[in-house]
Amino acid sequence: MSCCNSNTTNEEKVLNLSENLIDNNPDSALFLIRSIHTLKYLTEDQISKYELLKIRAKDMCLEDISSDTIIFKVRSYYLQGGCKIDIALSSLYAGLVLFEQGNNTKAMLMLLEAEKYVNDIPGNHKLKGLIQSTIGHVFYRELLIDEALKRFKVAMLHFSQSGEYTNEAITYNQIGLCFLMKESINDSASFYFKQGLDIADRSGDTNLKSSIRLNIGLLWSEQRRSTEAITYFKDALKYTNENNEKAKILHNIAKEYLYNDKIDSAQYFVKEARNLAKLGTEFPIMKYLNELESQILKYKGKYREALVLNEDFLKYMEEEFLKNENKTVLDIEKKYNYELLQNKHNELLIKNQRWIIILLLLLIMFVTLGICYRFKSYQNKKALEEAEQKIISFTDMVNNYKQKYETLNLKDETFKTVLFEH
Repeated sequence: MSCCNSNTTNEEKVLNLSENLIDNNPDSALFLIRSIHTLKYLTEDQISKYELLKIRAKDMCLEDISSDTIIFKVRSYYLQGGCKIDIALSSLYAGLVLFEQGNNTKAMLMLLEAEKYVNDIPGNHKLKGLIQSTIGHVFYRELLIDEALKRFKVAMLHFSQSGEYTNEAITYNQIGLCFLMKESINDSASFYFKQGLDIADRSGDTNLKSSIRLNIGLLWSEQRRSTEAITYFKDALKYTNENNEKAKILHNIAKEYLYNDKIDSAQYFVKEARNLAKLGTEFPIMKYLNELESQILKYKGKYREALVLNEDFLKYMEEEFLKNENKTVLDIEKKYNYELLQNKHNELLIKNQRWIIILLLLLIMFVTLGICYRFKSYQNKKALEEAEQKIISFTDMVNNYKQKYETLNLKDETFKTVLFEH
């Protein structure tokens, strides 16, 4: 398999070079991988390595991997006898593809398989961190925040041990978001955001610098500390060149000004956000800007225009609600079916445990009887030895008495003879 063998073909050399570059220069690795235009001269092992490297590089370059279902075939190949690290990696990315497709249940099963294989490999803290982090994201999407926190904290330790500071900062940011979702623990959210920001500022990842600043701004916004929130929002703008991200940040700045009744400032930032959103590709931000502008128009007494924008936003929200409701019904049905299977499994487990308990009790009873028998035998043996000792002592005493009696009788006979002779 790929991590156990080495070939000298040109394709293998390109793949090996890509593998060496992928951690620090994923864009270069992806360029090299895509330079292989045909796979017909590659062995099955090389094709599997090629597909795994390609999906890894695409993911690290933030490209969409939801359609890369070839990873399931790659995983099946490695399961036939590949190295554990290849099985763990292919299971991780199979889980990521399913996660991107929105199939959280199957994604979790794949990720747990990846966790099982990687736990048998010493070191490899980066891979272990990626698996734990991805499991955390699945829990986060399902709003199982406490479970997500556990996984993110384990991931953070693995990234720290591997020196993966960017991933460590991302994980700090994610932990902060978890505490932000819990609402009542904002001090913890602030702590983790600032820890992540400290690491991010020492790295060259501008998107991460912007993302964490945006989240800290949202934290201050939740606490109605608008001045601090606006400061962080404006600071976040400096570190991103993406139009959609800038539009989102400007939308948040406008909300803070509107909350403080600074209508002109709010309208200015809504207009700026609209101009950027038109250049971007994300549709929902325009709808949220409509909702914000409808509030501004209400302040200005332009109720008819405000109503049109507000109705547009409500229609969008209704469509999203119905879409999510249908998904929720399916999820509930899946969870119900899963719980039925789980209950059956638990029933069987309880029955098995009952038999195990009965067998254990029988074993304990037999062991106890055995100990009692051994103890009784020991006591009987001891009593028998004492009895034999007493018999021997009594026999010796009788023999001594008999000897004394015979000696005394002989003396008596001798005395009688002497008397008779006289």
